[in-house]
Amino acid sequence: GVVDGQGQHLPPGSRIWLGSAQTAPWPLVVGYDGLVYLEDPPSGAVLRADTPSGSCRAFLPGGKQQSGLVDLGVLTCR
Repeated sequence: GVVDGQGQHLPPGSRIWLGSAQTAPWPLVVGYDGLVYLEDPPSGAVLRADTPSGSCRAFLPGGKQQSGLVDLGVLTCR
């Protein structure tokens, strides 16, 4: 899931873009427990989140790009 700098899950319904708002065609929506579902996420990509308390960014792990459903663990959005 995605957490903020204090380790709290991002609020459900928060919007996340993979890349920037200018390059992402539509936002993803954060679910309960900070869960975000990404299809074939590119390694090292940037997630930008808009939450009620402001915007933040998280980085996907680098390395080999994986496809399908992948558990990326906990990502911190700062």
